[in-house]
Amino acid sequence: MALKVSDWASNILPKLLEAAGDLGENIKEQVQKAQEWVSEHPDVVMYIVLGVTGIVILAVPGLLMTPILSGLGFGASGIAAGSMAAAIQSGIGSVAAGSAFAGLTSAAMGGLEGTAIAAVGQAIGAAMAAGGAAGAASKLMNNE
Repeated sequence: MALKVSDWASNILPKLLEAAGDLGENIKEQVQKAQEWVSEHPDVVMYIVLGVTGIVILAVPGLLMTPILSGLGFGASGIAAGSMAAAIQSGIGSVAAGSAFAGLTSAAMGGLEGTAIAAVGQAIGAAMAAGGAAGAASKLMNNE
């Protein structure tokens, strides 16, 4: 026997709508429980956010290091006029090859030193991830 559209509309559709309503209520209840847990455990949430941020930085260190270098004035096309990097460069005069300043300039411009800068970013990300995990675990184990 073939199912008619009218049968579907009168028999199946109401059950689907009821199930969707139940699902919506269940989701609302779970969100409310999560909100309560977050408000009861702000320290744990802070550690979780720290850890997740660390994992993201560990995976993509440029998310941390590029804005830092750019903020200091080390850009993809060189030193930005009027920046802190420009002031330092004018103070030191001729930049020696292999110096920290040359390395930061090269890293910002996509040179090999970028690998070392990325490693620093990854180390920071790893420390953040480890600290976040340790802090959250400590708080949860001590029921704080």
